[in-house]
Amino acid sequence: MQLRQFPKEFSIMILDNELNIIGETLMEGDKYVPNNMFVTEEGLYISVNHPDNPDNREDFLSFALLVLEDDD
Repeated sequence: MQLRQFPKEFSIMILDNELNIIGETLMEGDKYVPNNMFVTEEGLYISVNHPDNPDNREDFLSFALLVLEDDD
């Protein structure tokens, strides 16, 4: 159950409007919670409340904005 809710590593796939894969980002283990995220005009916010994250503060919901940079 722990691995299902708080995986060590996971990836986020970026799809175009026809669901073709245009990118994929491997996320750091022990930092993010993939089941807890939301999207705004600024981008994807993902929870950093993983229990193994040393910066986790259990009394707060904390999120980080996922920023992708162009490789060009």
